Amino acid sequence: MPALTEERGAWREWFSAHARALENQVYVCVSPLVGDLGIPNDYPVSCMGKAFVACPIDNRMNISDGTFAESDLNKPGLLNVELDLARLRLSREKGEVRHLRDRRPELYSVLER
Repeated sequence: MPALTEERGAWREWFSAHARALENQVYVCVSPLVGDLGIPNDYPVSCMGKAFVACPIDNRMNISDGTFAESDLNKPGLLNVELDLARLRLSREKGEVRHLRDRRPELYSVLER
């Protein structure tokens, strides 16, 4: 999920990524542009934010705020993390939040009529 934005947008990216991670039980990687882009010449765009990886907020992930990793705010750099896919699978199977597992497709057929 790329981000090109100001402070309000940076917070939107932060909360949206965490919501998607929880809802879909996945890691969500956010990679914003930071600093002045120098374009367009008459009104240069300045971006802010920080790179981060959101994960499901779940007892199996052992991370209380859903932030798997993050960089410094408004500083260019590289965030290099190793995603624990086994733990993510365990979270999907036995976690507190089981949106995907608790679906009931047989109830959706009523909506198709």
